[in-house]
Amino acid sequence: MIVSPFKYSGRKLKYVNQINSLYKNLFYSLDTSDLIYIEPYAGSASIFFNLTSEFKSYVISDIDRNVIRIHKSLK
Repeated sequence: MIVSPFKYSGRKLKYVNQINSLYKNLFYSLDTSDLIYIEPYAGSASIFFNLTSEFKSYVISDIDRNVIRIHKSLK
């Protein structure tokens, strides 16, 4: 599991396994390589960095521009 270096309020790190399981159950009959994953509230991006499904493309967003700047610089 990839742990973000940011201790962001409301981070979802402890829910990574449940969310990945949920994606597998929701998309079990679909080819996720044709879907776009959108992370509307990036924060520490714990879910984004620990996705187990492959998507066609990824969009990461947050209302706090500084969060996006940090993630872009880490990219």
